Amino acid sequence: MLLYVMSQAKNIVVLWDSEVSFEGDEPFKDDNFNETYRYFSELVSERGHKFFVSHYNRYKNGGLQEAYSYSEGWTKNQDVKVDVVFDKYKFDEKTILIKQEIESRHPVVNRFELEKIAKDKLLCAQEFVEHHPETLAANKENVQQILDKYGKAVVKPVYDFGGNGVAVIEDISEFEEKKNFLVQQFVDSTTGIEELGIEGVHDLRVVLVNGEPVLSYVRQPESGYISNVSMGGSMKFIDLEDVPESAMTLVQNVSETLSGFQPAIFGVDMIFDENQKPWILELNSKPGLNFYRDEQVKAEKKKYMEETVEVLCSLAEK
Repeated sequence: MLLYVMSQAKNIVVLWDSEVSFEGDEPFKDDNFNETYRYFSELVSERGHKFFVSHYNRYKNGGLQEAYSYSEGWTKNQDVKVDVVFDKYKFDEKTILIKQEIESRHPVVNRFELEKIAKDKLLCAQEFVEHHPETLAANKENVQQILDKYGKAVVKPVYDFGGNGVAVIEDISEFEEKKNFLVQQFVDSTTGIEELGIEGVHDLRVVLVNGEPVLSYVRQPESGYISNVSMGGSMKFIDLEDVPESAMTLVQNVSETLSGFQPAIFGVDMIFDENQKPWILELNSKPGLNFYRDEQVKAEKKKYMEETVEVLCSLAEK
């Protein structure tokens, strides 16, 4: 017997992967996530719907074999009916079929085709050639070609995220051929973003919900080139009206190109070269909602959280 909530209420589920465990009393191993999704659940409840957290491998035939819900504490539920899916789990060769199956049965944010463009970095580079560093599949010939042309090259996984596996190389001897890697023109971002007073290596993210910018921030690494907050990078929020015009023009171009995939939630990550031209670093189809147990971060991300809930609840009410 599948679990239903109130007569007109719908079950909105967020599906994760290794972040979620059913071994303890709370869904996430990291309590920062537990706090974030407690708040998310409260917002969904205010709209008259019910919110569940689960692992994608618990999905079967239109339902979840096991899922967490929150109401004055986390509770494990069995046999939960699925109405709308918020997809936060990895995109790779192992999950493609389950993503396609879920989308064939339910409204999903984000849709598979948008996920594919964002997560397949080679495909993204082909889609946005004008705004993207030159990018090729990583083999010795292509790596040597990029090195000869630009002096440095970035080698990174096609599908991975969070800065995992990224390396900057200057000589072919530093390259080790691996499956599903790409090589990319190195763009020197050490000048920073002059208009924002940002010095040194950086990336600028603008988050869009249904084509409208809702949040922007700059991340900078402690050292090296990887700016991800999860790897020790810093985060500085930028008022949307202060984002350089060149960056917002790029973001608008991306938004218009992907407008056919709405409802959609994604981030455009950019770096600025020494001439202050913005380049797409990558598209992020799962920009973080995590508050990091920081009240300022929570305050800045509140609108983004509310807009995300609005998208999911509107889908549930169609």
